[in-house]
Amino acid sequence: MTPNQTGRRAAAAGKAPEKARDLAGARARAKAIGPLLEGCAAIDRQVRAAVRTLTRGSGITGPQWGILGVFAGPEGPFSVAEAARRIGQTRQSVQGIADLLADKALIEFRPDPNHRRTKLVTVTDSGRALLRKLRARQTRWTRQVASHLDGNDVETALQFTRHIRAHLADQSQ
Repeated sequence: MTPNQTGRRAAAAGKAPEKARDLAGARARAKAIGPLLEGCAAIDRQVRAAVRTLTRGSGITGPQWGILGVFAGPEGPFSVAEAARRIGQTRQSVQGIADLLADKALIEFRPDPNHRRTKLVTVTDSGRALLRKLRARQTRWTRQVASHLDGNDVETALQFTRHIRAHLADQSQ
């Protein structure tokens, strides 16, 4: 065996334990994904329960609050279809909620000067007042939750969720 062949075999032998460690690490990460997703689902349920509490007595539900907030954004007014695109929902589901909000006089449909059949959605004064009230409740709740968390942990979790969301979005395309 030449010295060169011996060197290559030694290098390959040195890589074998490293490759095994990488494989073991990948298996451990894959095994941890299940509990991680269960934890995310539990947090989602808890946040939804908190939203139900925050909206109690307001006359609207959490999903209605979310859609009202989209229409109240600084880029408005815009159509139901545009709102649906912005939040990744179907036009039909956003239309249904928009109709309920209009029935409660929280939004109005106005003609779109650029499209004969399309209506633009504007938030009424009542809708803006309700949003201010709900956002004040949300701020108090958020501060209460944040008071029990370490800032570094929150930043790490935020970075991680951004990373995993981007990875999942890449996989779905």
